[in-house]
Amino acid sequence: MKKTLIISGILASLVIIGMLLLNEKKPIKEIKTEKLTASLRLGWIPSASFSGEYAGQEKFDENYNLDLKCNPGGPGLNSIQLVVSGDDNFGTIAADEVIAANEKGADLVIIGVINYYSPGAFISLKKNNITKPIDFINKKVGMLPFGSTTILYESLISKNNVDRKKITEITVSPDLKLFVNGIYDVHPVFVYDETVTLDLQNIEYNVIEPKDFGVKVKGPVYFCKRELLEKEPELIKAFINTVADGWNFALENNDESIVILKKYANEINVERESLVLKKLKPYFSAYNNQPLNSDVESWNETIKILNETGRISEKVDLKRLLSFENINNYYIKK
Repeated sequence: MKKTLIISGILASLVIIGMLLLNEKKPIKEIKTEKLTASLRLGWIPSASFSGEYAGQEKFDENYNLDLKCNPGGPGLNSIQLVVSGDDNFGTIAADEVIAANEKGADLVIIGVINYYSPGAFISLKKNNITKPIDFINKKVGMLPFGSTTILYESLISKNNVDRKKITEITVSPDLKLFVNGIYDVHPVFVYDETVTLDLQNIEYNVIEPKDFGVKVKGPVYFCKRELLEKEPELIKAFINTVADGWNFALENNDESIVILKKYANEINVERESLVLKKLKPYFSAYNNQPLNSDVESWNETIKILNETGRISEKVDLKRLLSFENINNYYIKK
């Protein structure tokens, strides 16, 4: 009897040991998950205004089991169309364009805010003493045939009771030569971009920023299809963490960020883009000093302006349009 018990005990021990050995091997296979992949379509050609995205791709995506690829934008490359078609998972573009696309049935979701306030502004040569909207009267104002500066201009004129009939509006290109030569008086810009071109030429200018005159519109954002948000939450989380890390790094590490940028866009002018990166910092950390984060309530002003300027005609459900859970969680964990 005693011998039988001993043998039974030995067999039981062997079975337990065997099970433990098997269980030791199982987690190794379970932990190995397939790497996430994602492509981000930038809103324009590579520049310092995309430093955070490239820093995320270069330094941080692996931390979140993600392989991120930043695809440049440019003429003929519409990030909304490319995300809707499935060519890219994520995109960057002005908030108003995402909202307008949704009214046409796109069903896109904004998951991060690149510029809490639009960096769109208007410049004039300092010698002309144009410093406020009322000074546009009897002047020639340049209008770009694309982008969001026209919305800013129309709202700026309306909110400040400027008689638009007394302004000469002409279609212009982003090139500054005609403006510098005095062919027209006011030029639309991104305040941290084209102004650097003038700085490098030692040309003095005044900047009229819409947000200083009651026009507060959101700038570029990150967006994706609602289907992706609902079906692949881990991919959304990994992407947001990656670009948030990228921007927090880029805003504190100018030189290294420009080196990274040049690796992916060898054609850039290092001196110019370094100055752009320094100048853009206030526009990328405007909400609680948390890049890419945003509140929801402040979006009501953007929706109101888009309705007033005729860009949209319907009410917008902000709870459906905006999804900031991942970027909020990112900063809570930080």
